[in-house]
Amino acid sequence: MGHSSLKVAIMGAGPGGFTAAADLSLRGFSVSLFELPRFKDNIAPIEKEKVIGLQALPSTGISGGFAKIDAVTTDIREAMSGAGVVLIMVPAFAQQEFAKLMAPFVEAGQLIVLCPGNFGGSLQVAEILREEAGEKDFIIGETECLPYACAKLQSWAPSSEVDAKSVWLQGYKHSLYYSALPARKTMEALRMLRQLYPRLEPAKNVLETGLSNVNTIEHPLIALLNATRIELREDFSFQYVGATPALNNLMEALDKEKLALGEKLELQLRSARDILINYYRHQGLKGETYSEVTGTNPIDRWDTPPEALDHRYVIEDVPFGLVPMESLSETLHTPNTVIKSIINLFSIMLGRDLRSEGRTLESLGFSHLTLAELQDLVMESGI
Repeated sequence: MGHSSLKVAIMGAGPGGFTAAADLSLRGFSVSLFELPRFKDNIAPIEKEKVIGLQALPSTGISGGFAKIDAVTTDIREAMSGAGVVLIMVPAFAQQEFAKLMAPFVEAGQLIVLCPGNFGGSLQVAEILREEAGEKDFIIGETECLPYACAKLQSWAPSSEVDAKSVWLQGYKHSLYYSALPARKTMEALRMLRQLYPRLEPAKNVLETGLSNVNTIEHPLIALLNATRIELREDFSFQYVGATPALNNLMEALDKEKLALGEKLELQLRSARDILINYYRHQGLKGETYSEVTGTNPIDRWDTPPEALDHRYVIEDVPFGLVPMESLSETLHTPNTVIKSIINLFSIMLGRDLRSEGRTLESLGFSHLTLAELQDLVMESGI
């Protein structure tokens, strides 16, 4: 295991936060796990003993065990004090709130990482932190996706006390992309970050990480084509059953629009299929088409459907994934028929305006920038 002097603060005690806290503690890092006071129920089961049980699929390469966490707290000052790395593992719609709370306690030299950024996450959080934390020398950046595919065991066995303190890790992503904002700081950040996640790879910039979150392509489409089953509360394997030929066609059409956007931004984006193969090849994933990959992914066998349509698969991945893609495509004049249709359909089905809830170039404050200025911002100047 080996002991590391690097302290890690984890923001958010959902499945990702629990898994990271357990995994990194078991690997010898000092970890503090923070949750918002109003969600203190998330940490209540582990607050006293500060132990998280980690069960992992053997193919992940992570051994699991019972992890002793150094600090489990709703005190942001305690969580962030002395941390070399701060991992923000919360849904995109909570990133602003966490940033405002963290800002007064950011320390010089800290590496702040959104896992993931979703589109524009680093841009939004950097602006909040810079306003409050001023000229302190910290690095902000983001991964394209959460490093883990995981769930709290409680979602399978809500009555068990042990399961309320445990997580189940099905997938551990290799070749996960990371970028700092600005990108000229990416390699400096990776030198520290690879202590935690040795298989991280550099992205060109945060536009690339923002557009490469495979959840944006996968979750809404599977939810859309299985909306009736979700609302009838049917029990089915969300990814396995969702991977039909019709879904494959829709997925490829959406992917095509994303890739066209990437081309305009001078990014070499990968297709959803290629991203998934890179993540999970070591766990036995293969397949020629998106359907083959999703329908046979060994880590998705236990994937349960959301309990309702207003689940983060839709209310996070549409406003913070598809809405910014639409906004960019309008500005850059790239095709967006599929992107638009999915946003429209979900807005109608949920009876809420997902565009107004999401991130756009306008809401991020960048609608006045030329393409060259936007690229300079993400590559060189930062916020």
